[in-house]
Order: sequence, then C-alpha cells, then structure tokens
Amino acid sequence: MRHTVIRKNLSIRFQILSVCLFSLLIMQVLLLINYYQIKEMKISNNSSYFSDLIGQLSDSVVLNCTYLNGMVENIAYSKVVQEYLESDDKSYIQSRYTDIKNFISPYANINYGIKDIAVIGIHDNYVNLNADINDLQKIVPEIPEKELWYYSGLNSIRMASNIKNEYLSVGANVYSISDLTRKEKIGTVIITFNMNSIFGFSQNQKNTKLPDMLIYDRNNQLIYTDVEEGVNTSYSQYFDEDGNGIAASIKENAMTFYIKTGHLEYLNGKVVFLIPEEELMEGLDSVRQSTLIIFLVIFLCMFTLSFMVTKNIVIPIKQFMDYLIKVRRGDLRMMKQPVQLKGASEIIIMSEEFNRMMIEITDLNHRLINTSARLYESELAKKQSELEYLHSQINPHFLFNTLETIKGRALEEEAGNTFQMINSLGKMFRYCVRYGNVVSLHEEINIINSYMLLQKNRFGTKLNYICHIEEDICEAAIPKMILQPLIENAVIHGIEEKGAVTVWLEGEMNHGILCFHVRDDGEGVDEESRMELIRMMEDKSTANHIGISNVHKRIQYIYGDDYGIDIEATNGNGFCISIKFPYEKVK
Repeated sequence: MRHTVIRKNLSIRFQILSVCLFSLLIMQVLLLINYYQIKEMKISNNSSYFSDLIGQLSDSVVLNCTYLNGMVENIAYSKVVQEYLESDDKSYIQSRYTDIKNFISPYANINYGIKDIAVIGIHDNYVNLNADINDLQKIVPEIPEKELWYYSGLNSIRMASNIKNEYLSVGANVYSISDLTRKEKIGTVIITFNMNSIFGFSQNQKNTKLPDMLIYDRNNQLIYTDVEEGVNTSYSQYFDEDGNGIAASIKENAMTFYIKTGHLEYLNGKVVFLIPEEELMEGLDSVRQSTLIIFLVIFLCMFTLSFMVTKNIVIPIKQFMDYLIKVRRGDLRMMKQPVQLKGASEIIIMSEEFNRMMIEITDLNHRLINTSARLYESELAKKQSELEYLHSQINPHFLFNTLETIKGRALEEEAGNTFQMINSLGKMFRYCVRYGNVVSLHEEINIINSYMLLQKNRFGTKLNYICHIEEDICEAAIPKMILQPLIENAVIHGIEEKGAVTVWLEGEMNHGILCFHVRDDGEGVDEESRMELIRMMEDKSTANHIGISNVHKRIQYIYGDDYGIDIEATNGNGFCISIKFPYEKVK
C-alpha cells in the first residue's frame, strides 16, 4: 500500500508575514540610504561650491596681481627711473627727486587700494609717496635676485598719517637695461597696497551671506577673516606637503565644521572656507521626519495587506489543499462534489476552472493520443526524406563516373585541352552537389578558376581574368557558390556588351569583415539603371538577375540585413559588385 508523504514546508501565512517584515526592513534600509545619500550630496555640492569660490578668488588675485606686476615693470624699466637708479651723482639724484615722484604719483592714483610706491636705489637714495622708508627697507632683503616680482607677507607699515597698519607689498629688483654687462641690481621698486586692491572685496560681498573665509599670506600669517570671535582661525595646517588645498571635516568646540582649502597664485598664500555642519545640514531634520512618517504609513499598509491576503487567499487555498488531499487518498465522493471556495475573485475563478478542468481531462487525453500519432507520422516523413536524398545521390554518382571515362579517353587521344575542360567541369559538378553549405574561400576560388578555364576555352583572348585575394583570409568560411555566380554574371554581360571583357576578383578583410569586389571593364549602367537593379535585387517576387538576387538574399539570411551586396556602376566605366559579411575561420 502506497502512502502519501506530505512535506512540512513553511506555511503561506508565515511566508507572507516574513515577506512583509523583510520588505519593511528593506524599505527602512532604503530610506536610510536615501537620507545619507542626500547628506553626502549636500557635502559634495558644498565642496564644489567652495571650489568655485576659491576659483573666483584665485582669478581675482591673478588678475589684480598681473595688473600690479605690469605696474612694477613699467616703473622699474622706465627711462627716468633707470637714469635715477644708475647714477651715483648725489646732486643729480637730488635734482631728479621731484621728477621721479611726479612720475610714480599717477600710478598710485589709478587704484585706490595702492598706498605707496617706492623707488629705492643702492646709493642710499630713494623716492616714495607715503610710507615710512625704514619699514620699506625691511622688505628689500626678502626680494630674491633675478625674480621678476615678489609678494611679501603682511607687514606693519607706518604711513604719512603716522598710523601703522597692516599692508601687503609687491617688489622687484631693478637691473640696468642700458648696460647689460652689469649683473648686480641697481635698485628696488616696491608697491604697498591694501587687500581690497587685490582680493576685490566690496561692501555688497561683505553683506552677502557667504561661508566663513580666512586668508593667509606666504608666512601662514592670517591677513583676512570674517569668522566669529572665539572660533579658531589657525587652519593653515590643512594643506598637503606641496601647499595644495584639501577638503576635510573637523571638530572644534563641540561643533563639526566642513572646510575647503586652496592655494593663491603669486601671493603664495592660502585660502580657507568653512561652514558649520549644522548650517550645512539645515533641512535634513525635515527629511528625517518625513522618512519616519513614510515608514509608519508603509507599515500600516503592509499589515492591512497581510490581513486581507490571509483572509481572501491563504484560507481558501488551505481549503482547496484539503480537498486535493482527500481526492488523492481515493475519496471518490469528493471527486463528485464541485469545489466551493470563497475569497478573492481569483480564488473563485480558480475553483470554477478546476471544476471545468475535471470535465475536460478526458478530452485532453484524446488530444494527447492524436498529437502523439501526428508526431509519429512526422518522424516517418522525415525518415522518408532522408531516404529520398540518399537515392538522389545515385544519378550524380553515375555522371561522375561517365565524366571520368570521357576524361580518360581524352587523355588517351592526347586531347589535352578537352581533358582540362572535362576535368574542370567534373570539379564544378562535384562541388555543386556535395553535401554541406559552407566551404573555405580557397575551395571557392578553385571552383572559380575551373569555371574561368572553361570560359577561356570558349572565348579565348576575348576574356581576361585577374584574381587578387589576401593570403590570410584563404581559410575563411564562406557560403558555397557565393562568388561564382557574380563572376559568371560579369563574364556574360561583359561579353554581350563589348565582345571582350576583363574580370577582376579582389578580396580583403577590414576589422573582422570580409569584403569582396567583382568588377569588369564593360559598358556599365547609369545611376537610374543602377537603382533599378538594386530594387529588383531587393524584390523577392522578381526573377530578373536571379544570380545577384540569390547571393544577396543568402547573405542576408545567414548573416543579417546589415550585410549583402552593393552595386557600383558608372556609365561607360565598368560594373562593380561588392559583398561583405563577417569573417569566420573554416572548421
């Protein structure tokens, strides 16, 4: 007696509950990932924004420094300044003091940020506008020799108002241009200016809400800041060994800041932008609250869905399963009773369809028997086709033997030309009827050579044939009789048009694609006729130009519509057919 083994897998109710809980977990993870992605995006956007600000500030510095550099060069190498610095005659130096001052004064008036321009000679002679010369003399040793210009760090300089302030300076050593053999410097030019003249700060920018900014000079001395008091202003350590800027997150006074640092060209200075995390992440609290609300709504929806599925699907399925178990155990009374299930519309439809299925089982069995019979008949037909194919090989075999007999007789009678023609015809016949549709390019070329030998015997000197095939593609796999019909077409039409023709066959491979060109020196056709040929070649119903059309359709059938035949023809300048298809090595 056979016993039914019931596998104790997890119940549908438990599986649905597990799926709901797992879905809630996945949803929570996705919401958290979304929250942190938004956070990372804000940090990334902030870093890009800082980079843009640093770029704008650097561009402003480069532009203004370039302007100051040009001013230093114009003053240093002007004729009046050169003569003043080259002379060691004190009376001459004194007489030129006013001229030098009048010369440099207009430069200072061009830019309101320029506070002083000084021309300092090596003979204790100098001319300047406002600054204390003693403060300027301290800058001179800092300026490297043979350097076009040099920007010093922040220096405390006393002006004519007797008030000391912090200023930046750009200086350059001056060399003689009248005596190029003189290697030592003849003096120094120094322009002293405030930060506005180089950083381009305006009142509107100061009133605009921007991230906190700090600027350091070449000596890591803070020269500008707009951070609040009590916040650390020493961030010059946040640069790599080459002085290039970095992005970082730091903690300070129980607060987290995001900073971005950068390098200022010419000044050899540094700029730091920083923003508190609280200010950067403003608005993320609402995102967090929205995430929690979405999670609770999804939880309620999943709970409701689970209850409805259990009531309308799980319980009816369990009742249906109990019915099937009783039927399986041989309770014939259950088989006579239709299944009555309540629940979702799909469950009701399932019970109705099950009842119909029981009625149709007999009919399906009859159909199955009929189908098996048809399959058997089909198999018999296939075997019959194979037998007919084998029978069809008898006649070609007889013809081969007959051709061999004629070829032998031609050899005995020393009819060499006849022998070659029969031999070529036999090769072509054997090639055409042999089993298989794929051959090597080398075999196809041999058959073309046999065909051209027959035609040469027919037309003599009226027919010329030139073949150029790259050696590395001779073992390519190609469809059988794919080139010979095109050669035959060129021979027939060329002879008909001009009485004599030269046929070229060329083959090459470009980027894995085989390309063949069959062309002749016949009359060719005009563009209208060429388009008509292409139309007939694409038309499946036409019988004209059957050779070209057959080759074209075979290529597209095997390799797809991207490949096939292309026709090039010029009226009076010959006819060319090109075909292409992918390269495959013969197996």
